[in-house]
Amino acid sequence: MLSKGDAPAPGAPVIPETHLEFAAGLLAKHGIDAAGLDDLREARSAFGDNMREDGAAKLLEVAFRHPIGLIANALGVPPPLMLELGKRNGVPVAALVGTRDHALAQVRAGVDILVVAGGEAARPLR
Repeated sequence: MLSKGDAPAPGAPVIPETHLEFAAGLLAKHGIDAAGLDDLREARSAFGDNMREDGAAKLLEVAFRHPIGLIANALGVPPPLMLELGKRNGVPVAALVGTRDHALAQVRAGVDILVVAGGEAARPLR
């Protein structure tokens, strides 16, 4: 477990110590047990793991163990594993897009459903 002042893994995003101290003070002011903040200090070394390929893969494996009817990706083209698991499990993969170019990239990647929003969402693909 990370203690106050311990450094997270190199390159890992962190919850700033000043934020943790602020939260502890606020909780103490209102008589709320701040023991959970120690868990945040420990977790901050893994903060953002789901944005890396191996962390995302773990979450996708968990999601596909359940009877889901749809999975959606919001930031860029879905990872290949999401598309592969979707096809293997008969689960449509959706993607959020806001421009024509984004839509075309998603279609090329093999996304099943486009969720189109934004100023250019109504423009034809051709």
